[in-house]
Amino acid sequence: MVAPLRSTGQPPDARRRRSPIPRGQFAPDRRLPVRRRPLAVAHAEKLEQVALRTLGIHRDVYADLSRARQRFETAVPGIKHMRDALMHFDDWARGEGKGPQEKGVKAGKTLRDVASLYWGFAYHTGKDTITLGPYAIDVDEAVRAAVAFASAIYRAARAVDQRDTAELRSTTVNAITAAGLSCGAREDPIKVSPGQDLRIWVSLDAAAAGQERSTLSEQIVAALSAADLHLVSLAEPVNINPAERLRAGETMQVQASPANSP
Repeated sequence: MVAPLRSTGQPPDARRRRSPIPRGQFAPDRRLPVRRRPLAVAHAEKLEQVALRTLGIHRDVYADLSRARQRFETAVPGIKHMRDALMHFDDWARGEGKGPQEKGVKAGKTLRDVASLYWGFAYHTGKDTITLGPYAIDVDEAVRAAVAFASAIYRAARAVDQRDTAELRSTTVNAITAAGLSCGAREDPIKVSPGQDLRIWVSLDAAAAGQERSTLSEQIVAALSAADLHLVSLAEPVNINPAERLRAGETMQVQASPANSP
């Protein structure tokens, strides 16, 4: 899955003012990641669409993702050809590039004419646009569309996490109840978290008596183990005795046993 864009804490136009890009130039240390990033994000979205459908995620989630991708693609017209022209500058400078240049030559245009049509990569400070030949990108709109696209990817990934968390909670509750224990009512001594933080936690009510706590702790660990689950302590990564930690009052995280992890 793909993660959301990180903000530098400054608006895009402020960042550009502090790092001006002269007309017709691109900062060498930024050139490679900038020209590859849009294509990488678009490819990641296509993979995520396949995963969402395979996992049975609600159609609204991937419909939202599709709309965000379409807005992004509209905001960066010709981005693939611009990328190709930069990556294969030697070919495009001679009119021997792939895609539109190749089509132009086949249509009867000279190499010189084709090369001149796709020339002049530049950033225009007044209009805040990036151009190459017939292609022009409005930087502000591209930034807004990219942020919206990244947010849609994050929401889709979170939908998958929410589904996985719900399944883990259901498995946890079923394992505990199958052992003859109860964890659904407010008065039950065993507490299973609802999963709002995308994690499932198990704990014992503070009102549970000493002997009862010891027995319940052992039973919970055994029940979860039978369902290929185990308890993890955030205070002590190596759980020598999870039942003892649970009995002592620690809230512990439920995880799938390593052999059954996704």
